[in-house]
Amino acid sequence: MPVEAVRSCADRVLQRDPAGALSYGGGAGYGPLREWIAVRRGVDPAQVMITNGSLEGGIMLFRHTVAPGERAIVEAPTYDRTLLALREIGADVRPIPLED
Repeated sequence: MPVEAVRSCADRVLQRDPAGALSYGGGAGYGPLREWIAVRRGVDPAQVMITNGSLEGGIMLFRHTVAPGERAIVEAPTYDRTLLALREIGADVRPIPLED
């Protein structure tokens, strides 16, 4: 983890927008960060959603793209919470062993 870069970014945002940075904000994430990402990806900020880690993003994605009984191919081994989330949806989880 690039500790100094994270510290520098945190210092800048807390100096510029302490109330916004420390509030819950909107459901899609901190607006200025969404705009920053959108500019770099060439998309509308409305298309950017910031999640609280990869698991939250994965669960949202699974709920919108995997139907109960549908096959979900995962690498083996796979993060146990990912497997749990897919099984809770009712997916037919099929692990595929990794190769060197």
